[in-house]
Amino acid sequence: MKKTDLYILSKVIHALHIYFVILEVRETYVLLWTAFLSEYRHQSQKKLKEFEVWKQGEGSDINTPDELIAMIQESIKKARG
Repeated sequence: MKKTDLYILSKVIHALHIYFVILEVRETYVLLWTAFLSEYRHQSQKKLKEFEVWKQGEGSDINTPDELIAMIQESIKKARG
């Protein structure tokens, strides 16, 4: 993995199941990296807790996945100069 590769963890809730989707954000596009079903309640709680910690800190100004992707792409462009 490249140091500049950034990932987004997003939860998709459908009925009683929780799915997690991992995206790789590049400068001009986004790739679906992987997705998985959270089969166990404690697994879901752990991932959702990680998300909430991130949301209270670094992600506090981000309200939608599109905003997060735009922020990451902008930071990639700045890093490449």
